[in-house]
Amino acid sequence: TIARTGPFELTVPVNGARLWDEYDPSLYTLALDFAGDHREVSFGLRQISTRGTQFLLNGRPIFLRGTLECNIFPLTGYPPTDVESWARLFRIARSYGLNAFRFHSYTPPEAAFTAADRAGFLLHVELPVWSNKVGKDAALDDYMRAEGYRILKAYGNHPSFTMLCLGNELVGDDAFMDGLVAEFKAADPRRLYTFSADHRRRAPGPTSDYYVTQQPSVGRLRINGTRFGPSEGGTDIDFSASVRAVPMPLVAHELGQWAVYPSFDEIASYTGVLKARNLEVFRDQLAARGMADQAADFQHASGKFSWSVYKEDIEAALRTPNFGGFFLLQLQDFPGQGEALVGLLDSFWNTKGILTPEEFRRFNSQTVPLARMKKFVWTAAETFTAQAEIAHYGREALPNAAATWSVTDDAGRLLHHGDFPRATLALGSVTPLGEIRLPLAEFKIATHLKLAIAVPGPLPGDAAANDWDVWVYPAALDTQPPPGILVTTALDTAARARLAQGGRVLLHTPKSTGLLPMRFLPIFWSKAWGSGSFTTQPAAMGVLCDPAHPALARFPTAMYEQWQWWELTESSHAFILNDTPAAFRPIVQLIDDFHRNHKLGAVFEARVGPGSLLATSFDLSANLDTRPVARQLLHSLQEYVRSDRFRPLQPLSIDELDKLHLFEPRP
Repeated sequence: TIARTGPFELTVPVNGARLWDEYDPSLYTLALDFAGDHREVSFGLRQISTRGTQFLLNGRPIFLRGTLECNIFPLTGYPPTDVESWARLFRIARSYGLNAFRFHSYTPPEAAFTAADRAGFLLHVELPVWSNKVGKDAALDDYMRAEGYRILKAYGNHPSFTMLCLGNELVGDDAFMDGLVAEFKAADPRRLYTFSADHRRRAPGPTSDYYVTQQPSVGRLRINGTRFGPSEGGTDIDFSASVRAVPMPLVAHELGQWAVYPSFDEIASYTGVLKARNLEVFRDQLAARGMADQAADFQHASGKFSWSVYKEDIEAALRTPNFGGFFLLQLQDFPGQGEALVGLLDSFWNTKGILTPEEFRRFNSQTVPLARMKKFVWTAAETFTAQAEIAHYGREALPNAAATWSVTDDAGRLLHHGDFPRATLALGSVTPLGEIRLPLAEFKIATHLKLAIAVPGPLPGDAAANDWDVWVYPAALDTQPPPGILVTTALDTAARARLAQGGRVLLHTPKSTGLLPMRFLPIFWSKAWGSGSFTTQPAAMGVLCDPAHPALARFPTAMYEQWQWWELTESSHAFILNDTPAAFRPIVQLIDDFHRNHKLGAVFEARVGPGSLLATSFDLSANLDTRPVARQLLHSLQEYVRSDRFRPLQPLSIDELDKLHLFEPRP
């Protein structure tokens, strides 16, 4: 009992206190009585700090594995104020291996902090500002200062409140922003601060504790003409150059942003203030194209493709020594700004059935095995090599870890395996395990392999495993035209005559008019929002095919686009098949942007009168000696067109084919 008036400080010892962190979110309650006025305050004991380019929580290195929360609550239009609603989101995020949330240009209600305290989540919150006038508008500047102090006062005791940022992608007076950060740090040093989440000022502010930037992103590093073009590469890429350039923890800004085709079943979930009128338009347009029955396949195939690219984004961050972490864009869809349907989950945080939490945690968790390989596609004349590593940000170091590797085929047969030398996995480290070497001469036919690395842990929850796709193709193939088959690049007089005589024609027209440009990467964010590269980026959202189709019998693939398709789809084209009958389906279909819903194909077959046509828009003729994937697909198509199984059932007339512009460009 203290008899005193005015502000005062009181030090209360907490003997044997447990520290708050993501693994043990210990909380305490301070009870105060002021002249009969009783108040209780929940708090946790923790220290968030930095050392070099790493974050420390209670002196232990941590890695931010975060998602964005952009105030997406379609039923109400505002964030919930009850703890359980937020607890549900943190439970789901934890199941996918995440440990952090970034609140994009806003600060959530106190219920979110309370739920995050209990769940052990680290929160990066922001002033509600997204402006290019910071430091140049007196009213805005006064508001930012006052609002920042209000946020610190209201939520400062929550241990989950680990980071405060002035806003999203701010532009303006750098000195003002740096000064305001310094003010807040002096007023409340219990958390870390930064001046902006991403910024055109390509350097951190001198008063900031960490730097959030879009530069560390695989999609942006793999530039080939535009920001959306990758080089094929493999997994031997990281963001070390960016880390060396910045003397503080570096956090990847809005990592990913790869779109997924929408689920029209989600429309029924919009029972509140918002209605999915946009999804209704896309659904009706797809139906008008005669493809309503493919909607679920479009979502699944585009989702598997997009999240295979997300996987490479995440692993590149984890492969980077001394990296700070990332904030995805994002685990759930963002239905605003032109439908950024970029999530593994929908806008209601329900699964899309693309990846299970267990599958996702293989490459997004506290301990993740990693493989550095120069490429995904190899030939039987080569020796496969990969450098194995493990990123470890767990509760404690793992001494004497016994990691193993294995290679299996599509039938699940174990073909090769080995043990790495035992190693100690230090906290906050990327530990080399050793090299994997595998001569590939034994693979006489095109083969898809799965490389896996696993490490047991002292507890079941500490075990970790991860895997990667690898393709092996013959070093040489006979790609001469099959006897009796007309191979041509145009539906010219000779091709029409052969079809009229009941013959077989293999047509590949990579340079014909009327084709739609393609690239390997999925759609970035959305073609419907913004201008410039947003609207002009290639529109395909990946491949949809039946791997069991006999045309693909010698071309191993899943039903969706994987990394081996890069050689075929990057800088390629697709047939626009809108003028074919509604039920007409290509063998290799391309999923179009859902704002347009063209029927697209890269390989199709048709019965043309008494003749049979197999057509492809892929370039299967140039530089085949250095393009094993193109060579293999050509071989598979040729073997199919010469076989007894080549009996197209879908009819197309010459007039319908002419509408597809399957001819050489006229001068």
